[in-house]
Amino acid sequence: MFEQLVSAAANDIIQLEEQLPRIISEIDARLQSVSVQSLHEVEKAFAAALNATTPTTNEELGQLLSYTRNEAAKCVMDLRKIERWIVLNIPKVEDGNNFGVAVQMEINKMVVERRTKVKELFDKLADYHKDRGALLKEMACKTLADNIKSTTKLVDDETKNGEESKATKTSTKTHSEQKETTPMVIPDQVASVVALDVGWYFHLVFTLETVRDAYVACVDCITKNRAKLERPKGDGAGGMNMF
Repeated sequence: MFEQLVSAAANDIIQLEEQLPRIISEIDARLQSVSVQSLHEVEKAFAAALNATTPTTNEELGQLLSYTRNEAAKCVMDLRKIERWIVLNIPKVEDGNNFGVAVQMEINKMVVERRTKVKELFDKLADYHKDRGALLKEMACKTLADNIKSTTKLVDDETKNGEESKATKTSTKTHSEQKETTPMVIPDQVASVVALDVGWYFHLVFTLETVRDAYVACVDCITKNRAKLERPKGDGAGGMNMF
């Protein structure tokens, strides 16, 4: 079973290396498309698109968020594959000739650090809608329903012992009145939503760049040190090597 795990890990790396040129190229293309504007231009565009009286979602930012979240999650799992492959190539402990193992451990440390950073950025993405929703709630129109009680006095003619008299009856009625109120739009509230969107725009671009750089750094390091990663003790000795 252990040999099957080693073989599967090796195959994962082969497939990843085949896919990486396309993955990096696609991320680069997306970064180029979102980086053509300065943050000042982005701010003006977001401000123009925001309806202050009926706030809506930021579709452009929502699409970028969805794409970034998907790429960050995939990167985390791909880097985990690299970690697994390196660990499974570590040979048994012996006295001496451990330089190759030291190389393995150093590269694995670098991969773990890159993966941890991307995972932290991925976890942060969940805050966008929560934070924006809280700001929009302050701008939203509110509908208030009030229950109003009213008292009505009714006068009835009654006949008692052959004589007419007037009897007063009191009844209470409850009815609801719904009042719609449109709060005054405060410019700073609108500006706070725009500022939030601009900040997240920058965060998403930064996250995509971090994802791309993680791929580039890890694959470059593997390419330059492949012999030590696969055969840390040289051709004469080493761990289980499936290449």
